[in-house]
Amino acid sequence: MDDTLSLVDMASMRGHLEDCADCAGHDTRVRRSLMLVRNAPELECSPDFADRLQARLREIGPVDRRSASPSRRFLPASFGITAVAAGLLTAATAAALAIAGTLDRPVPEIQMAPVVASIPAEDPLGITGPAYVASVMSGMPVWSAVLGAGQSSMHMANYEFQLVSTSY
Repeated sequence: MDDTLSLVDMASMRGHLEDCADCAGHDTRVRRSLMLVRNAPELECSPDFADRLQARLREIGPVDRRSASPSRRFLPASFGITAVAAGLLTAATAAALAIAGTLDRPVPEIQMAPVVASIPAEDPLGITGPAYVASVMSGMPVWSAVLGAGQSSMHMANYEFQLVSTSY
């Protein structure tokens, strides 16, 4: 459960847990349940468990499935329709309660942090301007690259395409 969220999502979740008592209680219950499962002693079967189980299953023998399940003769034909109607009524009631519960709650007002716009400070020496940077020797042959890039379009325009056979 832990270490599955990014740090941003984890911080957001922790902030929500501080504000929402229901979610904080649920988180506590889940964490306690996981702690119980992790700290539970490991169960081990006795060495002869499998033999005793097989002997007991042979003693019971095969089960007749027709006698184990209730007969359909005793179920009225309208039982299925009644069950579907009860399920739909339950779902509609749950949806109505959920909608009614959300309508009564006041919507929290979201306040954004104030935005402060500022102009970057001027460079007093002016050494970061493009004219100054372009005039500095870099030790690299820049002009050959510029000329090559300029002539590449003419090279591509003069290139002759040839039909290539695709059969092997």
